[in-house]
Amino acid sequence: MQNMGLTRVFLGLIGIVLALIIFPLILTSTNTIITDAQTDNFTGVVDSGPPNYQATITLTQDLYDGSTSRVTSIISNSGTDTPVAGTYTVASGSLVVTGLNAGAPGTTSRNLVVNYEYDAVDQYTGMNSIATIAPLIIFIGILFGSGVSIYSGVKSRRNNMGRSHPYKVT
Repeated sequence: MQNMGLTRVFLGLIGIVLALIIFPLILTSTNTIITDAQTDNFTGVVDSGPPNYQATITLTQDLYDGSTSRVTSIISNSGTDTPVAGTYTVASGSLVVTGLNAGAPGTTSRNLVVNYEYDAVDQYTGMNSIATIAPLIIFIGILFGSGVSIYSGVKSRRNNMGRSHPYKVT
């Protein structure tokens, strides 16, 4: 019975380690729940010419959070292009693609494939907010439970110090 306090401390520490290991996995799965992947193909895209060599395309879905960081890849059939998501306008759904090659102004036509993430739960009011905050609540709950276990174990060990038998009061 005297080792019960040590067991609680040990279990509390294991809980904290597991929380730190599992938390990134929960965040990844939450992102998978609230977003879906989309691929749009654009043919005959013509750049704007010098000095920027960029093109504006309209995506079929709105970028998640309106952020260009949700564009996972842009592929061009022109070997000299290094396409990058520039700016995104939420109101029109237009994405400016920069990094296109310097061909003759307005004549270089290419095909672009844009892979991006969009909001998968927009039809469920509040679902996005709940799914975003849930991992944090779970993480805090695990840490709190582990902390209580450690505190309880330390307190139990302190109360049992000096006793030869857990049931014998001296």
